[in-house]
Amino acid sequence: MKRYKSTKIRRDNTGSRYRETTIYPSDIPRHEDDLYIYIKGGQRLDTLANTYYKDSSLWWIIALANNIGKGTIFVPPGVRLRIPSKTSDYIQNLR
Repeated sequence: MKRYKSTKIRRDNTGSRYRETTIYPSDIPRHEDDLYIYIKGGQRLDTLANTYYKDSSLWWIIALANNIGKGTIFVPPGVRLRIPSKTSDYIQNLR
């Protein structure tokens, strides 16, 4: 699955495999190439990520940049969202 592509797989002392916790960045800095959009009714973070990044698993970048998404992926109508432009910078630094 694409959403686990940055998550490392480890083995414990018994040889069982497990995935490490992925640590996401705490902040998405603004960039002059960022896009700003106004949300229409019924839009979701994952569909927006698919539209702008061609990867719905990157919804967390939009959520983090706009301080939303805790408990829901739906965005209320009329909200102005920032769509960060430099996604590769954040994805490469996942731990």
